Amino acid sequence: KVIDKAQGGILFIDEAYNLYVQNDPRDPGQDIISCLLTALADDNRKDWMLILAGYPLPMETMIKSNAGLESRVPNVFHFYDYNEDELMQIAEYKLSEEDYELTDEARALLHKTIVEAVDNKGWSFSNARWIEQYVNNGIIPAQSDRLIQCCNIKTRDDYRSICVEDVRVAYA
Repeated sequence: KVIDKAQGGILFIDEAYNLYVQNDPRDPGQDIISCLLTALADDNRKDWMLILAGYPLPMETMIKSNAGLESRVPNVFHFYDYNEDELMQIAEYKLSEEDYELTDEARALLHKTIVEAVDNKGWSFSNARWIEQYVNNGIIPAQSDRLIQCCNIKTRDDYRSICVEDVRVAYA
């Protein structure tokens, strides 16, 4: 049904490597891969595109697990992770989108922590998702916690301001 719905369009499977579990003959992903191979080989179904996305190493393992799949996936594109300046831009955009503003000290510490995270990233570094989680699940809640404990809030700017302590707590 999913392949039929994809006719005239694109079937995008993110984290497609989850379709393959090594050494598990009961893995239902193998059936899905077989269905995809059948559809890719069907001359009556040429009006669609399949995009399989995921981390490079698990994707390579999955594609090589099936010779038919490997021969029907002629194009492999590697997308490079964002660099620290691009991740900083994303963070600043996410904060400004919610009407927050970084102090100069907070901006400097945020950039430093991003550089550290990029320098120490593993193969599963989630890139833009990481920075979004850092902002949404770290920095903004840290700022909220700081404001709840503070009783000297006077202006709207106090609520908008992200301080160095908010970044420090979020990164910890």
